[in-house]
Amino acid sequence: MAFISTLLPIALYLPFLYLHLWLLAAILFLTQGGQAIAALIMVLVPAESVPPQFSATAIALSTLVGEIIGATIAPAAGGAMAEQFGLGMPLWMAAASTVVLFLVALFIREPGNLQARRAPEPTAVPAD
Repeated sequence: MAFISTLLPIALYLPFLYLHLWLLAAILFLTQGGQAIAALIMVLVPAESVPPQFSATAIALSTLVGEIIGATIAPAAGGAMAEQFGLGMPLWMAAASTVVLFLVALFIREPGNLQARRAPEPTAVPAD
């Protein structure tokens, strides 16, 4: 779903979609569905990748990179690309970055349930 929701803005570049408003509405709905997945990714992946005492720091760094830096650099870069190459270029760059991030995500190692691995072994209690 996240991969689809990040590629769909390119579909907005197709002029025939504006003739079919229900199709356009469906694309916009699916595009916004990626925001719900982003919240899970920004919290669960960092929290499970580090020891419990560092989970707040990992979530904060993920938020810093994703929201603060992305919200300041992306509009400026998109505006510069649109001015230099046309309005379609920021959408193509977003699609290219999505493909790159998808390929990177294929190689992320799943840490598994760290809490289960850290849990102490149960001790045997003698039967009465």
